[in-house]
Amino acid sequence: MAHAPEGKEAEARLWLAYVRGLREWAAEELPSLLVSPRAAIKGASMLDVMPAEKLAEAMIFRGIDPESQDRALQARPLPAGLRGL
Repeated sequence: MAHAPEGKEAEARLWLAYVRGLREWAAEELPSLLVSPRAAIKGASMLDVMPAEKLAEAMIFRGIDPESQDRALQARPLPAGLRGL
């Protein structure tokens, strides 16, 4: 996988699937949350430098109110394979 750090291919696939799913959900349920393809690609490439929770905050939820972030994470929580990385 071109965007995955060495040894993090499985996690990168999970991240990409998570971001895509969140993007689809947000388009219908929370249009103010703009989930860009850049968040998927850049986030996948940074999994070896930053935990997934921090990546989500920086790449997806930056600038959004806490209630909307909670709503999004309730609807689309980070996959278990990404938590704590």
